[in-house]
Amino acid sequence: MKVLQSFTRMQLNRLAWSFCLAGGISITILDSAKAQIPVSINTTSAPAPPFSYTTQKAPGGTTTNYSTFTNYTLNFGKSTNFIFSGISIGAANYSVQQTADIIGIRRRNNAQVTGARQIILFQRDSKVATTVDLAPSFVDTMEAALLSNIINRGADNVFANTGDAAGNNNNIERIDFITSTGITAPSASKIGQVGFVVLDRGGNDPFKIAAITAINPVTNQPTALGTLVSVSSSTTNWGRSTNSSQTINTTVLRRDGSGDLQPSEDANNQPISGTFVSYTTLGITAGQKIYGYAIFPSDVTILMDLVGLTNVPTDTNITSGGLDLLAGGLSFTEYPTTDLKITKTDNQTTAIAGSTINYLISITNQGTSALTSIKVTDVIPTAIQSPVLTPSTGSYNSTTGDWTGLNLAPNTTITLTISGRIDPIFSGTLANTATVSPPSGVEDFNPDNNSATDTTTVTPASPIPNVRLVKRITALNSTPYTNTIDDPADTNDDSSHNWTPNYLTGRTGKGVTAGDTVPVKPGDSLEYTIYFLSDGAAPAQNVRLCDLVPTNTTFLPSVFNSNTPKDSGTSVGDFGIRLTIGSSTSYLSNANDTPDRGQFFASGTSAPCGINGALVVAPNGAITVNLNNIPNATTKGTPNSFGFIRFRAKVN
Repeated sequence: MKVLQSFTRMQLNRLAWSFCLAGGISITILDSAKAQIPVSINTTSAPAPPFSYTTQKAPGGTTTNYSTFTNYTLNFGKSTNFIFSGISIGAANYSVQQTADIIGIRRRNNAQVTGARQIILFQRDSKVATTVDLAPSFVDTMEAALLSNIINRGADNVFANTGDAAGNNNNIERIDFITSTGITAPSASKIGQVGFVVLDRGGNDPFKIAAITAINPVTNQPTALGTLVSVSSSTTNWGRSTNSSQTINTTVLRRDGSGDLQPSEDANNQPISGTFVSYTTLGITAGQKIYGYAIFPSDVTILMDLVGLTNVPTDTNITSGGLDLLAGGLSFTEYPTTDLKITKTDNQTTAIAGSTINYLISITNQGTSALTSIKVTDVIPTAIQSPVLTPSTGSYNSTTGDWTGLNLAPNTTITLTISGRIDPIFSGTLANTATVSPPSGVEDFNPDNNSATDTTTVTPASPIPNVRLVKRITALNSTPYTNTIDDPADTNDDSSHNWTPNYLTGRTGKGVTAGDTVPVKPGDSLEYTIYFLSDGAAPAQNVRLCDLVPTNTTFLPSVFNSNTPKDSGTSVGDFGIRLTIGSSTSYLSNANDTPDRGQFFASGTSAPCGINGALVVAPNGAITVNLNNIPNATTKGTPNSFGFIRFRAKVN
């Protein structure tokens, strides 16, 4: 990992304040360029869950506060957690803009400490004999104490490698507060109004800070840092309370390895102090994407490997490394925040072609202001057929893909559902992206969550067979009809299918064209032909065709008695059915004489003409033909994929 040499020093332009632990308390802001301005910190109190245990003094801890070989009962959650939510500077209110989701405590073993030593401070309500009552809820790691908005607990001497009389030295060289999804800096006119707040117990400790400008997407560890900024221990850099009621007493607990946190020392009457470091101070430019900030001891320099920490000091003394860090990871902004978040999911990672897919799009206003005229754009992929869209509000234009007429109050969510069928012949990656846009003239401080893409891997469905049927009257009194008629009410006869050209001869008798008539009278003989075409994605197997003899007609059982070849040498009786597959023709008997493939069912009997071969009554009789397996047509005229069945009936 290379040593970064691109850091430049920049004068700190920050705001510091003093406050006490209560909501809306008037305090002062100190800035070298301004007079004192009233400031408030916004906090709330939350119940702290109780937790207790008994332990002894930490090894090496001061005997001033805790005696060796004495059992002490530590009672956590004796009062409340103080929740940090915002600050006010003059008439400007600063609210939480973003919260870090990852903390990284980077360590290098030194002569004093190896491993992950935990040194945590808690506000102390009281100490009577060997009973110590601590105000906030219990945590047992520095990570949990620091990646938090609870400000009456934190970490003691975070960067001190040596020099602490109570043994509270550590091996920490950098603390990273990381927002893994990134933070996009606002426009140039607003960038000075956004920044990070660093809190310290006592307000008398120096440190250095830099923006995290790049991270490893797998490990989430910083790979690049911005300008290294120094914050000294001067009161001009820290706002500290001068009112004794605005200070806290604390107990410092320490642990090496496993086991309990043990008391090492007490500290009294120390004010919680803070400093605000703006994006401008950190050298962040408009539109730049950062990933949080990193804090260092004050003895590092820009000539050191600040990313890999290979050559940073490991003997930092308590003066340079004694920062008593409280809750961190929060960025604050002065202007009202707009943060529209969109998510999109179909709750599956894979799907089968031809199946139904259901998307849920959710838009949430995570900002502090109500928004009107929000627009969402989602152009539905062509692979999704017959989509049905159901918005919870507003309207969707399927031509433009725009969902409009959307208004959102803070912390509210609206939804759009999209349902459709995946094209049966589609395979591969199906990606569907939705994007939300704030109203014209409104800047979204976090545009990284304005777009959401759902990706689904579509696998081909198991090949599905299909058999098309077209019925025609092909002769009247043995005079053939050679018409080829396209019935608009029936798509099965469309020329776009793999029918052999001019194959579907005959008339419908429905008057589709001027010549589509069949003038009949009682006693006439009609020839019916049922054409079939296997044109699915797979061969049609075990096919049986059944056709009811039309009303007001009587099946003619012996019209093919003199024709050959017969379907089977064992065929007996009359032959009233013709079967042609491709160029091969057979004449089938009316009897149930397998392996002959045909059969006639007499009037009033039950024939397998229902759905899936269910038996139904055939008032005028029915014919069935076992077509068995038919290969699927891949082009027009594919051998044996098409044919017809033919019989004759007399008009009653």
